[in-house]
Amino acid sequence: MTEIRPTLREVPRDRMPSPIELDDKARKAVVEGVKTALERLRGKGLLAADKDYGRIVADPWALHEFIQVFKANRPMFDDLITDARARPVADDHAPLVCGPSLAQICQMLVFTCAKRSFTAVATPKPPTQPEKPAGRLAALFGRKPAQPVATDADTKIAALKPLLAFDWQLPLLKSYYFFLDEQQIRLLGRDLLLLRKGEDIEAIGAFPAAKMAQARRLAGDEFAAMLVIRPAAMAGLANAVPELYALFRPLLGDRIWDFMMRDADYIDQLGELDRDLLATFGPLLADTCLEAVAAFRRMPLGRIKVFLAAMDTVLREDAVPLLGDPSFCRQTLKGMVDGFLRFDGSMDEFQDLATMKWKAIAPAARVYLTKRAKPAAAD
Repeated sequence: MTEIRPTLREVPRDRMPSPIELDDKARKAVVEGVKTALERLRGKGLLAADKDYGRIVADPWALHEFIQVFKANRPMFDDLITDARARPVADDHAPLVCGPSLAQICQMLVFTCAKRSFTAVATPKPPTQPEKPAGRLAALFGRKPAQPVATDADTKIAALKPLLAFDWQLPLLKSYYFFLDEQQIRLLGRDLLLLRKGEDIEAIGAFPAAKMAQARRLAGDEFAAMLVIRPAAMAGLANAVPELYALFRPLLGDRIWDFMMRDADYIDQLGELDRDLLATFGPLLADTCLEAVAAFRRMPLGRIKVFLAAMDTVLREDAVPLLGDPSFCRQTLKGMVDGFLRFDGSMDEFQDLATMKWKAIAPAARVYLTKRAKPAAAD
């Protein structure tokens, strides 16, 4: 009835280049190499005439475009991307004649662009201590020169520095700045690199670091998997009751992150029901409504499985939407279930009768789903 996705306990990660500090000579050589690459691409009409070095390191989108065009036309730069013996280098992590690898040069460019972008929109940090009034000596001899005002850009860029390395991060710099604070960045650490969409960063950033830490403790080794599969599940995970999470985690299997996106009241009310009843539904709990589960409370567990299997056989992809519809479950499903409560035939007879009942109701159920979907389609 439901799509099963991997829990991704072993989360694939990009290879982070080793950090490197360049002296002035090496940095100048790198900058000159980038400028040469830009000049060639502009000369071929592959980049706009205004895309110079100063522009690309101040504009994430311009830098992203440059790197993409550079990658697509890499053979043009075989004379630039060489090792100490003047041989072309294909491995992005192999050192070049100028010292750093191509991956480290990308890392440097991304960090520089982030720093300039953050500084352009930075807001001053509130002082930790109120400024003291000037004393008599200060009035006589003048104040000391004012110290530079610290900004939130300074703290955020310091926290992000070990995590910035890839060209795909450039479109996300705005999201890093506006949706995450320093504590959140440091708590996420390398897991930040698992978030590849701005809306996912926004969803995660809605929760303060303390809530993130609670979610990480609860999910344990699967926290990274949640970030990959359903970042929005942080909403449920950050506020989950540990005892309820421990109850539902084994029941939901690979659908746990979809389940954690459900309304907290739904999860709380399910937690009050019989565990064996919940186990009968298993991963379906990620999709069903409370009314669907409650409708089966008086039916023997074995028959619930047969009844749901018959529903799935007859209705196929329409079964789950119906189980998630409170009106259908109150008005139709409960009556069907109640009609079987006094049935005392064999399990085979029960299965045949349940299949027959679902076949009889299927046309009306599909019409109901179609009518329900029309307002959403109109919107």
